[in-house]
Amino acid sequence: MHIQKKTFVVFVLLLAALGASACGRDRVVYVNQQPNAQPVVQAANGVQINGQVNLNPDAVLNLAMSSVSATDFEQKLNTSGIANIDSDGDGQVDPLQVRESAPGGVRTFTIMAIGSTSGQETFVANVPFQQYGNGQVQVAFSGNPLFYSQPHYSVIVPIGGIPIWNRYFIVAHPLYAPTWGYRTPPAYYHSAPVRTVQQVTTVTRTVTKVPVTKEAAPAIKVTTPNDNKVASTVSQKPQASAMGGRSMLEKNNDQTIRVGANSPGAPKATGAQTAPAAPAAARPVAPSAPVSRPAAPAPAPKPAAPAARPASVGRKR
Repeated sequence: MHIQKKTFVVFVLLLAALGASACGRDRVVYVNQQPNAQPVVQAANGVQINGQVNLNPDAVLNLAMSSVSATDFEQKLNTSGIANIDSDGDGQVDPLQVRESAPGGVRTFTIMAIGSTSGQETFVANVPFQQYGNGQVQVAFSGNPLFYSQPHYSVIVPIGGIPIWNRYFIVAHPLYAPTWGYRTPPAYYHSAPVRTVQQVTTVTRTVTKVPVTKEAAPAIKVTTPNDNKVASTVSQKPQASAMGGRSMLEKNNDQTIRVGANSPGAPKATGAQTAPAAPAAARPVAPSAPVSRPAAPAPAPKPAAPAARPASVGRKR
């Protein structure tokens, strides 16, 4: 009797486990579990820096297009409420500098975060502009890959609808280089505590008027002297994810979304990992090719084959 009761309890528990797995199967969301995922970048106080949240590319491009000068763009970045980077971990939003350059003749704004306490500089993004003969201008965004899991964006607009081009770039002027520092910020800059994600998201939606496009590679490739500058107060945790550090399972009541190499149904992630393996497989074959080439002298018997062919032709005659 005791054995039967124990068997019944095990059976009930087994049914409960199967039912729970069946109910939850379509609700589990795997958030970037692959081992080579984008690191979580954090400041000295452990605050995570995620570019898509802390300085949204869509909002940056829209502000750049609507500005009338480099200083106007710089002011809008610092006063609009979209900036939320704290690179030195003092709990305050870093002021952002805009530095103008023209690498290869391409007009470019480089955005730098200046630690509000440390004064150290960190490269955030390049925003280059390119005019085309069809009366359009392309504006691109290439963010620091430390902050942006998807760093490249662009938008193409008619030249008449971009004030920064018509009122600034086509007018002769010296390249803008800010003269202020973290101890002497511009008058419009006011120190503010790091904002919540909800606050930044609300402002970003308000600022973004023109939709932008994600790019697999830089739409306009430029290189500036500031591209590799990263403050010593910024560190990485390689075990974390590209989604702002959320590496745990999340629940979604509406649909199944599985992202990452360890999650089912993620062909992009697995494809990206298996593609490099193809060259590895090809390399062992390459050494074997030279081995077969020395065997090429073996065609010595082949000259005998032409000699045999005339003989066979003679027999037919």
